[in-house]
Amino acid sequence: MKFSLMGLLFSITSLAQAETTPPPVVPAITVEFGKPTYIHRLHYKKMYSEKPFEEAI
Repeated sequence: MKFSLMGLLFSITSLAQAETTPPPVVPAITVEFGKPTYIHRLHYKKMYSEKPFEEAI
C-alpha cells in the first residue's frame, strides 16, 4: 500500500513539473546621468600644512 501511494505521489508531482511555463519577463529600466548637483573640491594646502606626495593638488 505504501509503495502504491508513493508511486501515485511521484506521478502527480512529475506531471506537475512537466508543464512548461514561459520564462518570466524581466523589466527594463532606463537610467540617464546628468550633471552633478555639487562638486566638492578638497585641496591639501587647506587640509594639511604639507603635501603627502608631489602629485597632490
